[in-house]
Order: sequence, then structure tokens, then C-alpha cells
Amino acid sequence: MVNAPQRTPYLPGQGWAEQDRTWLLVTVDITLSGVDIGRTTYDGQSVQPHLTVNGADPLPADERFGSAEPLPTAVRDTWAFVGATEGANTLTIALDLVLEKASGPGPSTRRTTVQQSVDVGAG
Repeated sequence: MVNAPQRTPYLPGQGWAEQDRTWLLVTVDITLSGVDIGRTTYDGQSVQPHLTVNGADPLPADERFGSAEPLPTAVRDTWAFVGATEGANTLTIALDLVLEKASGPGPSTRRTTVQQSVDVGAG
């Protein structure tokens, strides 16, 4: 699950957003279980998230945002980004997955990336 970004003009540790900008806080809670590719079922072994807003990386991790320890098959954290106050902001989430075959034909280990982008609007 990815919640709608929260917008705020002020972010502790960063200060006030620049004119025509806002801070976007994006909370992600994704758990990877089984993945079916064709007739083969895979179990998740690891997941590494990569998030951007309008092509830009999140703010550096600190004790409040972007600092959760990765779990082998889950992504749970809140990331902070600079976003536009006018027009759409495009959130892109890419998950690098390492999968281990549970059943069916195909390779025993598979590495793949899934990606999705969505316009989250403006404030």
C-alpha cells in the first residue's frame, strides 16, 4: 500500500519549502509474498525499493524519514521529497526483487524489477 502523499510547507530539519515547492511525505507499506511468472511460483527473498518524485531522489535519510532497515520481503517507511505546489507530481516506485522458485518450471532464482508511476497531483 502506498498512501497519498502528505504535503507540508515546513519540515523539521529541512525548514520551509522554497517558493512554488512543498515537502511531500510518502508512506509505503508493501509486503512481498508469492509471485507468479507464467506457470512458475516464486517466493520473495529480498526487495529493494527505489522511489522518486518528478525524477528526483528522496531527501537524505534521517531519524524521521527514509531510515527504516530493509526487511527481506517488505518495504515499510516514509520518504520525504521536494514537490511542486502547482501541477502534478509523479511518484515512481521501482522494486528490485530476488525470487526463489517455489514450484513450476523455470530458473531456481530470478532477479527482476517491477516499476509503476502515478501522478499524485498538486497541493
